[in-house]
Amino acid sequence: WNAWQDPTDVDDIGFISALRSYLIDTYQFDANRVYSCGFSNGGIMSYAIACQLSDEFEANEIIMADTNWIATAAPIVHLGAKPVFVDILPDSWCIDPALAEAAITPRTKAIVAVHLYGNLCDMDALMAIASKHGLDDVVKGVPGFDDDARGIAATVLGVRVCNVYVINGKSLGHQRWHDKLGWYGKLKDWVVEDGGTDRDFVLCGDFNLCPTDEDTWDAKAWAGKIFCSPEERAAFQALLDLGLQDAFREIHPDAWGRYAHTWWDYRGASFPRGKGLRIDHHLVSASIMKRVEDVTIDRDARKEDKPSDHAPVALVLSDA
Repeated sequence: WNAWQDPTDVDDIGFISALRSYLIDTYQFDANRVYSCGFSNGGIMSYAIACQLSDEFEANEIIMADTNWIATAAPIVHLGAKPVFVDILPDSWCIDPALAEAAITPRTKAIVAVHLYGNLCDMDALMAIASKHGLDDVVKGVPGFDDDARGIAATVLGVRVCNVYVINGKSLGHQRWHDKLGWYGKLKDWVVEDGGTDRDFVLCGDFNLCPTDEDTWDAKAWAGKIFCSPEERAAFQALLDLGLQDAFREIHPDAWGRYAHTWWDYRGASFPRGKGLRIDHHLVSASIMKRVEDVTIDRDARKEDKPSDHAPVALVLSDA
């Protein structure tokens, strides 16, 4: 029932201009090429896509589904580009690859694919576009858990980024909760098999769990419930044990309450009442942690009309 679409805070932090110069100098970006990537929710991938652009950003076009007209379009408009909306597939509400391809012009710089309402984009078709236009080392279907492949990975500017949308789990003891724990196990295996954490690596997205009691609005109310069970937290800790660090907690060790939450239920006026959870995370390798300047949660986006139930979370890195 969730839109799972995260708008992104792309305030000018000096990163966009530096990245633009790096891409042009290192990869000789061509204004006539199309740069395409698919991702699930989580913020950093949409941020990376918005930044992978050459000189005259204002002249660029970004193709996306018309169902993503709020959250996904926000950073594109903010940076001065033009969102180009195409229709969706009626059975999934996700972007129609054929229409996306038909909308490509010499000004197109990206095709943004957002998994919506629990449905997955046609990544086979979209990844074929990406592979034709040079996005490095793309792996779709992470972590390869039967039919619950809810992640995608790519190497962006030398950083291996894996963006995931973890199974919700419904309730403790439910079959989907057991699936969730199994999914986390497969994700841990995938991280190791893909190259481990002794490299520039970011694992980000909607993890659908609170690592600690401080990540809930009421520890007693959430004790032993979905998102906060010992088993789920153990699965999260197993990822940290690989050598990853929770970037937000490292930068903001004392942050708690409504200003540390990333998700609020639409029901019961949860947002204005401060009844939220921190379930969207950036787990980063030691080398990336050294570059982390901040992790920000854009609460203002949650105040907009018809917002996502998630606030965008931005990982701010210094230059390598």
